[in-house]
Amino acid sequence: MVSKKMFLSKRGLVFFLFLATFIAFICCEKDVFTQEKALARVVFPSGTEVRAELAVTPAERATGLMFREGLLAGEGMLFIFEEADFHSFWMFNMKFSIDIIWLSPEKSIVHIEHSIPPCSEEPCPTYQPMQKALYVIEVPAGFAKKESLRLGMKILFEMEE
Repeated sequence: MVSKKMFLSKRGLVFFLFLATFIAFICCEKDVFTQEKALARVVFPSGTEVRAELAVTPAERATGLMFREGLLAGEGMLFIFEEADFHSFWMFNMKFSIDIIWLSPEKSIVHIEHSIPPCSEEPCPTYQPMQKALYVIEVPAGFAKKESLRLGMKILFEMEE
């Protein structure tokens, strides 16, 4: 039979271990947030360049631009997937409108969604291409029209060091 004192000490130990693990996790996560983000230089057919933050891991892709205040001119996000598919996006927890551009494995535009508004409550609409895509670029709303982007246009990008 377990005494009340022993039960409380085991409970206290479990709580202490949980608290220590939580604090260690928070400390490690802080380092992750202060690390520099991987970037790519994206070049559009007009010659316009955008510095795009990379979203490569499942966690980075799931978070995307959520909770951010906006993108400056010349900024974007480049999603890189493991395989071409009908990758869908939604605007849940976004604070600003964006254009979304889907690219084939050959980096040709296969679909564009213009000026997609934020969504603060579920269910949010989802957006997906009509053809399989391997890459997706998110840029400020109006960028695709300003650049006169059309299906089939080729986009170039390279990773920055």
